[in-house]
Amino acid sequence: MVETVGPKGTIMLPSFMQLNPNVILDYKTTPAYTGLIPEIVRKRSDSLRSTHPTHAVVALGHMAEHLTRAHDPSARMYLPYSTLTELGGKILCIGIGDNLVGFRHEVQDQAGLLDKVTYRRTFRYRNENGEVKKTYRRCKIPCVARLPELVNLLRNANLVGEGRVGAASSVLVPTRESMEILTATLKNDPTLNLCDSITCLWCRRLEWIMRLYGSIENPKFFQSNPLARHCLAAINWLRLKEIPLLIRLRHLRLWDRF
Repeated sequence: MVETVGPKGTIMLPSFMQLNPNVILDYKTTPAYTGLIPEIVRKRSDSLRSTHPTHAVVALGHMAEHLTRAHDPSARMYLPYSTLTELGGKILCIGIGDNLVGFRHEVQDQAGLLDKVTYRRTFRYRNENGEVKKTYRRCKIPCVARLPELVNLLRNANLVGEGRVGAASSVLVPTRESMEILTATLKNDPTLNLCDSITCLWCRRLEWIMRLYGSIENPKFFQSNPLARHCLAAINWLRLKEIPLLIRLRHLRLWDRF
């Protein structure tokens, strides 16, 4: 992998950390939950990991410092993907179909959708000075069910390279052109991000907050019936208020009782 990009190339991977109220997140030592390859790169002595306490990325190579420097505890979750876009980088997805990992969430953010539905989350992390900080953050819970469908827009623009890395089917897309197309598409029609599940908190809350009902093609009953919409909006408001408690119960192994 390193040999492929060469001495002037750079590799960046998602190195997100699992939130747990009983664990102090440490960008230097906390393992990534995003797979074996990011973990291997994270453990290299010549790699750099951003200091964002939850959505860190790890980078290796010529532009590693540039990609990770600004991604600190005060930065947006998916900022490095915009930095990568400015550099004209590419996204390679190996064995995960059309899922563009963190890049897709930066697209949602650039389209103005990511901050619409959030809940408060408390966690502790260790900063660059070794100090343990406790923070209250508005966490985002975006749905990704339909995002792979948008990759067909990139195929229509001849932007998707497809092949295999080893035995894994893989796709390669340029970030700059892809960001422009996907962001403009979601800005123009946010309903393309809506899944059909009545239990999806983010999609159902998003369509309520943005009043998207009149724009939804072939709406379901819970989207077309005014009474159902209001009932579901009230239920989801309560669900958002209770999410931090349910997360804590899950870590106490009491989740299955609810």
